Amino acid sequence: MGNPENQPPPYPSQPAGTPPNSMPPPLGGPPPGSMPPPPGYSAGPGYQPPPGYGVPPGYGVPPGYGAAPGALPPTGIIQAQLQFFIRNAQGVITKPSVAAFDAIQQYANWNILLVALGAAALVRGVLVAISSAYTSALFFNSLGTNTVTYGVGTAIGTFITTAIGTFIGFFIGAGILWLIARAFQGTGSFLNYAHALGIVYLPLYVIAAAFGLIPILGGLAALAIAVYAIYLAVLATASTHRLTMGKSVAVVLIPVGVGILLGICVAAVAAAALIALSHR
Repeated sequence: MGNPENQPPPYPSQPAGTPPNSMPPPLGGPPPGSMPPPPGYSAGPGYQPPPGYGVPPGYGVPPGYGAAPGALPPTGIIQAQLQFFIRNAQGVITKPSVAAFDAIQQYANWNILLVALGAAALVRGVLVAISSAYTSALFFNSLGTNTVTYGVGTAIGTFITTAIGTFIGFFIGAGILWLIARAFQGTGSFLNYAHALGIVYLPLYVIAAAFGLIPILGGLAALAIAVYAIYLAVLATASTHRLTMGKSVAVVLIPVGVGILLGICVAAVAAAALIALSHR
């Protein structure tokens, strides 16, 4: 045991001169040198990413972001954070892959996520409010009532509920998926997972709401966007939690399946109630 020749070789990424095996590889992770450690794992001083790993072109922090305190006004910081988020979201959504999500994990940040979520909630609230006000105006106009009063009231109420619902609903959905992923032995932190899902869902929230302004075709477009969002969520799960594609699909589809079953049950109960009322 005391013979240096019998000591195992040092971990490849530890600094020269450190005792052998003083910095073990991440538990349950890939073999050293095959990919970066799982998100949330701190390899300690001296860790270097394996050769060939890097951020694809188009990803990264925009100019001015991360400047010294006071170098940018608050509006400039928010603008830089949104530019950062949109740039990475565009790259992931247009060229989706597990590697693309791997590249953005290192930029997970609560400030950026909250700014992007707040902006998406406001824009989505405005778009849904416009669509709701138009539908409400048509309905009340058919009844011969004041369409302006009811339309404005509907728009304000819809905007508030949609904006708040988007903000809170995102964290509820991300939390449910994170708990399911952890049950499948996922290793990602909640911040990294919420950031990866936010890159996917927040822009698509806004796009789907914009299509909602188009009658009939808007609903079909929203359905297609929802299916694509599920696919992207699977890639985000595989990247953040270092799970196989099969497990990642299960993580994402379990709540979707539960939601569909609940919807069918609610529809069946409503249909039964209507039939009972019609017989009376």
